Amino acid sequence: MQSIEVKDAPDIPGEGKPRRNACSPDMLLDLPPEATTLYENFLHGVKGGKFLGRRPIVNGVAQPYVWQTYSEIQQRVANFGSGLCKFGLKTKAFLGFFSINTPKYVIAELACNQYNFISVPLYDTLGADALKFIINQTGLEFVFTTSNKGRILLDMKESLPTLKTIIISDDVDQDFIKRANELKVQVIDFKTVENDGKTHKAEEVNPKSDDIATICYTSGTTGMPKGVVLTHKNLMSVVCSFIFLGEKGKMIKFTKDDVHISYLPLAHVYEKAIEIVFIYAGVAIGFYQGDILKLFDDIAELKPTIFISVPRLLNRIYDNVLASVKGKSITQWMFTTAYNAKKNGLSKGQIDHWLWDNLVFSFARARLGGRVRVIMSAAAPISPDIIDFLKICFSVNVFEAYGQTESYFVFKEYYKEPKKTREVLDKYGWCHTGDIGMWDELGRLVIVDRVKNIFKLAQGEYIAPEKIENVYCKHELVAQAFVYGESLKTSLVAIIVPDRDALILWAKQNNLEKYSFEELCELQETKKHILQALINHGKTNDLKGFENVKNIHLTSESFSVKNDLLTPNFKLKRPQAKIKFQKEIEKLYSEVI
Repeated sequence: MQSIEVKDAPDIPGEGKPRRNACSPDMLLDLPPEATTLYENFLHGVKGGKFLGRRPIVNGVAQPYVWQTYSEIQQRVANFGSGLCKFGLKTKAFLGFFSINTPKYVIAELACNQYNFISVPLYDTLGADALKFIINQTGLEFVFTTSNKGRILLDMKESLPTLKTIIISDDVDQDFIKRANELKVQVIDFKTVENDGKTHKAEEVNPKSDDIATICYTSGTTGMPKGVVLTHKNLMSVVCSFIFLGEKGKMIKFTKDDVHISYLPLAHVYEKAIEIVFIYAGVAIGFYQGDILKLFDDIAELKPTIFISVPRLLNRIYDNVLASVKGKSITQWMFTTAYNAKKNGLSKGQIDHWLWDNLVFSFARARLGGRVRVIMSAAAPISPDIIDFLKICFSVNVFEAYGQTESYFVFKEYYKEPKKTREVLDKYGWCHTGDIGMWDELGRLVIVDRVKNIFKLAQGEYIAPEKIENVYCKHELVAQAFVYGESLKTSLVAIIVPDRDALILWAKQNNLEKYSFEELCELQETKKHILQALINHGKTNDLKGFENVKNIHLTSESFSVKNDLLTPNFKLKRPQAKIKFQKEIEKLYSEVI
């Protein structure tokens, strides 16, 4: 059993008994005794070796990673924090972060932790309205940013009355400086803050565990984001959990020999929390170039030992590996034979095979650099088949993590939103997540979907669309899927983004190579083929009849953060998708017999 009911817990009508991890049945974990704040967490990791790595770009070409050690970064953190004090940032004041992941981002956050400032992440692609909302709600005066993101802030300055100072982490031109001066915004170079702090030391005011560490805004799929107020204790409870699970053999123990690639947004609590855990252990953190299309080039260079990801990307790895062996008779036969042999071994707790790992699966491991020893997935449900696939092909432990911004030792409140806080935190202190879950026979929490995602069809059947989308996205021809239904209809329809490479290959095999990818998406022949393929695929994967879509529309435009169809953590924005594809949905239903 993975969890058990709490002894002598009161019976509350309509609620099940609370449960605890079976490894700790009688008590809740608290904090690591030697690290009760994020600043102390960093001090614990300083004994490690190399810390932050990046790839310099020379003439447009990414170079090998260059590193700074924990000790070197410790000095820079102290200098930068001292410099922030010199430029007027007060204890417990807010510092905004509007940037992709970089070493300087981490240095600035660590400085906040040391000098008791409060970080306020701004999602890289939240959109103007949400940015304006967050900056104005928190009254941000100081923002750490890059030159391209800084221009966005300057363009919005008339709507941002509190913004006074921009700290730029890269180079800016004179036009930028001139524009900022006209708008009465002070622009300070990151190095200037660091150097001033080095020569004018400010007294540290280290935080306590109950002090606020960050206001992390949720990237909700509807409305304005909510500011989740997280204390140092909230975030350090995650470290305590990882330490405890590692000691019990339920989680990998991370060490200074591990290497992590940072590409998921640090503005999101998933990456933020996991990096806090890694810093405690002295793990080396290498950053991607900033272009997700070049991620696997960065992975090949870095050769991480840890791969933290989300289902959307792991599903693509699954598709690409299978596509690389399909149609190659001997290769496909060997892969299938090896795969089935290792799958049989999984039932016995075996993830390694002396022959097949070297003979067949080495090419798959190379896609993640060849050294990965653990994979973790979170942010959305992942198919059990994908987990098995990752264990088989990469010969590693695969962990599926569950959590939300609000649920790290239960958050303090939504910033300046008492009504919304009361809707989520009840009088007993329980956090109502909005997820639909169940306990399985081993006491594991299984998340089925979101309350707001579940809907009924006209005949009364409940539909969990994300479950169906996950099934469809496992098909080689499907890159992304949006499954839609409503209570006045008896069937489902879907918007499908085909996989470009797989569709072009299919076109060549069916004498349709004269058509471009965009043109293929408009062909009735393509639509008919993919619809039938999905129906067959759904049946194979145990979808019920009413769960299979009856009609589809193909689009060549991917769902993305840029076109507002995905959150920064790659979750589908259903209300926005419905609005964008409203005409197509109406047409699909008109065609259903």
